[in-house]
Amino acid sequence: EGRAKLEPVSDEILVRENVGFDIWAHKDALDHVGAGIAEFDEVLLTNDTWFGPVRPYGPVFERMGEQAVHFWGMTDHAREEPNPFTGEGVLHYHLQSFWIAVRREMFLSPEWEAYWRDLPQMPGYFDAVLQHEAVFTEHFASRGFGHGVAFGSEGYPTDHPALFNPDLL
Repeated sequence: EGRAKLEPVSDEILVRENVGFDIWAHKDALDHVGAGIAEFDEVLLTNDTWFGPVRPYGPVFERMGEQAVHFWGMTDHAREEPNPFTGEGVLHYHLQSFWIAVRREMFLSPEWEAYWRDLPQMPGYFDAVLQHEAVFTEHFASRGFGHGVAFGSEGYPTDHPALFNPDLL
């Protein structure tokens, strides 16, 4: 039933075992596309964590298209110390992984290829957060890739507007 609904709006449907959370689904899809990724200007890594936006994407793409960045997200998460998941160290500022757009200079880079090739297994939720979501932004920023955010947390009354301020977003 799901395939029947997707076929009219999809060029290809990739079916995989549901392991490794959304991050491993991204990896499997990127591996599947392979060198064909070079046909694109921008690749979206999304998941079903959040529903939205409820308004058209066009204005967001136009606004973010004007930014000279290599990757961008819809929302971000402020830096926290100590890391709330481990009780120690730092949870770095990061783009939230439910929506990250990556431009070709980054996704055609050796750094991108190495990141996905060397990605560790994600057996649990905290693995996915601590080994991907919370490090992706810092990983690529530290290698010279610029990033932006469409709806930055500094513009909202809480540190986590995607969770606590969806009405304002």
